[in-house]
Amino acid sequence: MIQPSPKEWTRSTRATDVNCDLLQARFIDHSYDRHIHCGYAIGVVTHGVESFWCDGATYHAPAGSIVTVNPYAVHDGSPGIAEGFAYRMFYFSPEDYADVLSVNDGKPVIAPHFTNPVIKDPELSRQMVGLHNILQNEPDALLRHESWIEVLTRLALRHADLPPSAIQNRRDLPAARKMREYLHDNLSTGASLEELGQITGLSPFQALRQFKANYNMTPHRYLTNIRLFKAQELLINGVPLVDAAFASGFSDQAHLTRWYKRIYGVTPGKYAAACNNVQYT
Repeated sequence: MIQPSPKEWTRSTRATDVNCDLLQARFIDHSYDRHIHCGYAIGVVTHGVESFWCDGATYHAPAGSIVTVNPYAVHDGSPGIAEGFAYRMFYFSPEDYADVLSVNDGKPVIAPHFTNPVIKDPELSRQMVGLHNILQNEPDALLRHESWIEVLTRLALRHADLPPSAIQNRRDLPAARKMREYLHDNLSTGASLEELGQITGLSPFQALRQFKANYNMTPHRYLTNIRLFKAQELLINGVPLVDAAFASGFSDQAHLTRWYKRIYGVTPGKYAAACNNVQYT
């Protein structure tokens, strides 16, 4: 595997033809706060060790490991050793993964679920690094699509478990779902604990405790994450950074930038620039 630079760095690009965000990075001191993605965060650690907490457990992923984080799984990330870690990540939606898998027999399928956040599969790890490099640099549309389908299909067939719809969440409380929907409906204006309590018949303290028990984060942190999703969607569609910040509920561009860097490891400006790369067709 390629040995990265000794300094921290990030390279963010977007493969528009397969609707996938790509991140290649090296971190020595940077740590991610706990956060969620609305899609998959899947990649390969190429150097060092990444340590992360995911849905209640701590994991350590050494070089060569495949890391899988399911949609809406709460997680963080930090260097597991003094020299840090480097990785190549893919970020894409469950709908796009389902589309990839349906190519095999033409039948609609449900997006896969991964129960093991750290996978040891050296052959597949090398293939995923190769796919990442292809999506970053290869202009041949046929090769890009074939590689995308083959590698993601292989990952699902070897390591995926039950789809999300088949998994029972014992703490899937109706009040928590109602609060979650309310936050989505009031993305720009936000909400107070008093409001969340009023719509569920709970006290503010009960609302906070029940939401956190169900989603592993506070309502405020959840709202910040879905605001980041909205900002990212606007940036993909070419909306200026300052307008994206206000439209997604942040007080100003600096507010969005602070949270974006804190959660994703790159600035929204850098991500927006990556979205303006040449689109392969």
